[in-house]
Amino acid sequence: MTSTPDRWDAALVRAGFVDPRYKDDRPSRSRLAEKVGVHTTTISHMITGKRSTDPATVAAVADALGVDVVEVSRWVNQARSQAKPYKVPAQVDLLTQRQQDALTELILAMAAGRREDGGEHDVRSASTSTDPRVTRSNVVISDPEGEDGQQRPPPRGQARKG
Repeated sequence: MTSTPDRWDAALVRAGFVDPRYKDDRPSRSRLAEKVGVHTTTISHMITGKRSTDPATVAAVADALGVDVVEVSRWVNQARSQAKPYKVPAQVDLLTQRQQDALTELILAMAAGRREDGGEHDVRSASTSTDPRVTRSNVVISDPEGEDGQQRPPPRGQARKG
């Protein structure tokens, strides 16, 4: 069995994930995996850093351990700046496919910048952004041609290409 870092051991024992076969409190990855609903190897790879872990799994593990998700994300080298993942507003359906694609690329680019700052997970595998800068109120998408193919004026301060 691979050695578990002390912070993981302490968190497992504090949360009651111990191996019942022993009188002393020995941490149990398999009990945590069972609680979270993943395979034990997923937990082992997450703890040892052998494989990137889905942010949703990291959140579930943090919840089961009773440890802040931002802290557990640091343990697994994932950049996460807030406890709750970014949720796409329902109004996204009002945007054109082109605008939705542009937003997706913007979020991926912002998350990639955070990855370069120290996170290790593949941002394209994440279904949501954890960057607090990405909100409906501060993201503006310009669709210069519009859905009807008509030219739209450029945003203020930008010249028309052409």
